[in-house]
Amino acid sequence: MRIFFAGATGVIARHAVPELVRGGHEVYGSSRSWLGEAKLRRLGAHPVTLDATDADAVRDALRGVRPDVVVNMLTDLKSPPGFRDLDGTMVGTNHLRTVVTDSLLTAAVDLGVRRYIAQSFAGWFSEPGAVVAQGEPANLLVDPPRAATRTVGALRHLESAVIAAPGGVVLRFGVLYGERTSLGTYGRTLEEVKRRRIPVVGGGQGVWSFCHVEDAAHAVALAVDSEPAGLFEIVDHEPAPVHQWLPELARAVGAKAPRHVPAWLARPFIGDFGIHLMTTAQGASNDLAARELGFKPRHETWSEGFHTGLGG
Repeated sequence: MRIFFAGATGVIARHAVPELVRGGHEVYGSSRSWLGEAKLRRLGAHPVTLDATDADAVRDALRGVRPDVVVNMLTDLKSPPGFRDLDGTMVGTNHLRTVVTDSLLTAAVDLGVRRYIAQSFAGWFSEPGAVVAQGEPANLLVDPPRAATRTVGALRHLESAVIAAPGGVVLRFGVLYGERTSLGTYGRTLEEVKRRRIPVVGGGQGVWSFCHVEDAAHAVALAVDSEPAGLFEIVDHEPAPVHQWLPELARAVGAKAPRHVPAWLARPFIGDFGIHLMTTAQGASNDLAARELGFKPRHETWSEGFHTGLGG
């Protein structure tokens, strides 16, 4: 099939594009620079110079490619999202998930694209009393902390728009780790762990779900070749509380164990949203993705992946 891949120079695309090419697909990837174009050629894709925030340019690009499938992995993450002011650090990505999603999706539907695949996040769920959100799919936070209101709203907008479109697929990725991610070798968050700047807050009962970047890319390829549409959580088999995974991550990189601080002391620094992530967040399940898409993570658990899959 002919695939238009928006965000084709990102960390997920680095693995997804070659897998799609090996699968016999013809991939056209968007890029804003000649450096990105050179990278895409090395990955086996046809580069398309594009400013994704220009709705007219998006429409013209899709008309030129005439794709069977559109993959949207656009983000604008120049640094890891900040807990204390999530919305402030996600302005660019939130714009991509709302305004740019609308223009790209409208152009795709007008051209009769049979499948549209977009990226979301697995972890900001609202399932009262659950450690792992059990809904299929789970519900996003209904009343998020103020610092995350616009970001959760942007995800809700993206998900609603995509699943309402013919062949719409939303892949909710867990916290990504691996080469060239923030939780990969030399990544900013991993460096903070090494410096003991990320503590276990309160009891560290917040549950996180992880996904190796190569597994995220494989899920994109599976979604391209599958028929089912809808929302799918793309995570490993081992959702885990902060008090379990953070010390293990420190051990994996040869760092000292993280400090423990009470929630009241951490709140001024990480805000209500940070406290939620550290103490009450809920994990996700990959059961639906396994059944419908055939998703089987190659890095089955973070406890294995942190020791073998952080990158070179």
